[in-house]
Amino acid sequence: VNEARHEQVDGVMVGTADPLIMPYYKICSQLGLPCYGNEKSVTVLTNKAKFKAECSKFGIAGVPEYTLEQCKNGTVFFPVLVKPSDGRSGKGMTLCYSKDELPDAIEKAKEFSNCKKFLIEHYMQCDDVFMYYTFVNGKCFLSAMADRYTSKDQVGADPVVLGGIYPSKYLMLYMETLHEKMCEMFSDLGIDNGILLIQAFVEDGKFYVYDPGFRL
Repeated sequence: VNEARHEQVDGVMVGTADPLIMPYYKICSQLGLPCYGNEKSVTVLTNKAKFKAECSKFGIAGVPEYTLEQCKNGTVFFPVLVKPSDGRSGKGMTLCYSKDELPDAIEKAKEFSNCKKFLIEHYMQCDDVFMYYTFVNGKCFLSAMADRYTSKDQVGADPVVLGGIYPSKYLMLYMETLHEKMCEMFSDLGIDNGILLIQAFVEDGKFYVYDPGFRL
């Protein structure tokens, strides 16, 4: 902030990493400069647990989540995915095929979490889609939706995106079942202007939203 004032900076941009977004918001706020986010949207859209809770308020399903106790007592079908509550770029994630693998996976997830918390989720093996929303003066528009294709051959690493096919084969189903709910949630977050990415799985005709990207 002091450097920006000294250099008479009149605008601030942010890169593509979630940990940069809250500092970006704070810098813009202290300098009185334009910012596409607000405290609520920045907080919710950079934390997987808080984002999942926000989605739930509007009837938007997230990936099914398990407690550690459920995994230990045999009521959960493996494999499960253990990941940081506030992670990014696939870092700190582990695919566990048994409860014996959980302790190491949890420690790894905590290492990549600023809040030292983790999530245990059902491992989704189904279709994958992404949506781009555009916001203009508070109005919400679905600009694009595509089917997402990834390579999952690299064991223990984040899937590499191979490509996307536009428009998604699920476009009409999405518009009929989820689009309005998403717009209601975005309104609750106070999003006025910008571009936002949402990723979701599709299984048995139902969407499971798992990742937002309100960056760049």
